[in-house]
Amino acid sequence: ALTGAGMMYIVQLADGSYIVVDGGTYNLEDTWGLRDFLVEHAPEGTKPTIACWIYTHAHPDHIQLATEFIPKYAEEIEIKSFAHNFPSGEFVTTSDENDGTLIAAYKTLLKNDKTYYPDAVHYQIHAGQKFYFKGAEIEMLQTSEEFFPNSAVSWNDTSCAFKMTFDSGKTMMFLGDSQHVLCQQLEDTYKDYVKSDVLQL
Repeated sequence: ALTGAGMMYIVQLADGSYIVVDGGTYNLEDTWGLRDFLVEHAPEGTKPTIACWIYTHAHPDHIQLATEFIPKYAEEIEIKSFAHNFPSGEFVTTSDENDGTLIAAYKTLLKNDKTYYPDAVHYQIHAGQKFYFKGAEIEMLQTSEEFFPNSAVSWNDTSCAFKMTFDSGKTMMFLGDSQHVLCQQLEDTYKDYVKSDVLQL
């Protein structure tokens, strides 16, 4: 099990590749744990492949591990694509967190992604987009753009929300750190469509 604080989810797809959601805070043991998990569960004789690494928002407890993991294991782990929607710092106008450190942190993350995986696809995600993987569909339901013109009071208000639907018909909803305003907005917009078999709180 990964021991650090923060959020990370790993979904293995029908072809043995992975969807990784966020990454938690940096902890050396967790970078080893993630690498070992990906290697141990990859189809025998294949290089572990992340089909898409999705970042819900730019808080350190969601991206910091990824920032350290990517340069460390770029030779061992293949990553096909990255997906995120990070707004400018000016959008988070009333937060004590808006001191430039978070913006610098996610710029480092994105720089690492492009430096170590130059051939990967980099998606700027928006509500309504659908992504198709082996045995699963991901539908983006909400990003910070849907919060506009309101100003975010925390970077949690920039969380992306999306729904995974598997070939089995089972569904899983990811909220990042969406708090009550964003959750209410999701319910108001999508009604019963937000019902899922598994919900990440």
